[in-house]
This record gives sequence, structure tokens and C-alpha cells, in this order.
Amino acid sequence: MASITWTAVQLSRVLEADDVIYLADDDQQAQALTAALRGLLPQAPIFFIPSSDALPGDVAPASPANVGVRVAALHALRMAQQTADRAKLACVVSGG
Repeated sequence: MASITWTAVQLSRVLEADDVIYLADDDQQAQALTAALRGLLPQAPIFFIPSSDALPGDVAPASPANVGVRVAALHALRMAQQTADRAKLACVVSGG
């Protein structure tokens, strides 16, 4: 696994030219990468969308807190995309 700092620097370079979506291994890595990107690019719109906290195959739905964080992040991302002359944005998600 590449270091969070190295990955954040590489993504910040890509963000100079284009939007980025990054799939991290897990929520902890995604949160750390989001924090590193925000530190490198404090003015850039960078969004963290956590994975669902519902277990695969479980009949229980995701927790209300998890759903709220996900919906809020997706809403903020949608609003940022609609801004005229917007900056390039990054969306960091996790696979589990």
C-alpha cells in the first residue's frame, strides 16, 4: 500500500487538471486521505463519502447516522458540481 501522503500528493497533481474520484481500501484510509488532501489543497472542494455500515447479507439497514453523513456528502458534492466556474473537485470513497 502506498503511503497516504504520497497518494495525496499524486491526487493533488491530478486535481490541477481534472476532477478525481478515489476508491480507498476502507473508511480509515479514505478519511486519512481526505484530511491529507484538505491539508494540501485547503480551497479545493474535497468530499469524503463513507461506506455503508450495514453488514453484507444482513437484513438490518445502515444506521441513521451513517445514512445522514452519506446523504449530506452526496448533496454537498452535487451542489459543488453545479457551481459555475467551479474548481476541480475530489471525491474519496471506500470499498468497505
